[in-house]
Amino acid sequence: MPLNIKLHRVDKNTVKLILGGQINSETWERLDKKIAELLGQKITTLILDLADVDFVSSAGVGAIIKAKMSLMRNYGELALLNPQPQICKVFDIMKLLPAMSVFASVKELDEYLTRIQKQVIEGGSGAIV
Repeated sequence: MPLNIKLHRVDKNTVKLILGGQINSETWERLDKKIAELLGQKITTLILDLADVDFVSSAGVGAIIKAKMSLMRNYGELALLNPQPQICKVFDIMKLLPAMSVFASVKELDEYLTRIQKQVIEGGSGAIV
């Protein structure tokens, strides 16, 4: 099954990738290239909407972790939005939860991003503890 990627620019520093299908050994490189392209644009927040992702392999998890690490080095943030239960289970089994920022709804994500931006405005690094 192919991986569908739709890009939605939220603002100049935030991009949401709406993903559909599977992130596996045949599709992860496409996601990795798209993320690298976005990171080259100096975005600070990347949201991966996983509502329509029904399978992720270790290669897919690797691409997501690579993106998270790249963003962290530049004080950025990666958020996973709307993951299906089986996708959460993969991250849980690999002991990546709660290290990943996972949100069940856009409202929950927006509240989190509001807190980050408020901290930056008030002089903090933007890291939520």
